[in-house]
Amino acid sequence: MSSLMDNLTDGSLPSILAIAGESILYRPNGGTNRTITALVRRAAPEAVAGPGSGRLTATVITITVVNDAIDGIENSGINIGGDKVDVAVREGETPRTLNIARLLKQTTAFQVFEVLGSGKAA
Repeated sequence: MSSLMDNLTDGSLPSILAIAGESILYRPNGGTNRTITALVRRAAPEAVAGPGSGRLTATVITITVVNDAIDGIENSGINIGGDKVDVAVREGETPRTLNIARLLKQTTAFQVFEVLGSGKAA
């Protein structure tokens, strides 16, 4: 079964955000924090690379935002490892501040990135 994000196109994002968007706080490194609407997909916790040669159990959270300096994040604006977002690791929980860990995709209309809801050593 495919999800909304699997079928995302440049023209479909505003409609999908209106239906399934979630408010997150974007914290640009050295900039002004602002609330934006994003598509948030939370995967089941999994082992990911940790410090050194260790492994951590973390929830990989994929976030899709519009490419816009006001309503989203400009493609040129993301600072991997420096910028952060406040997002709930599990739906319904209190949001936590997490580093933007990896950029997955950029188009003229949107971008997709990952954050890790860190957990315990695996």
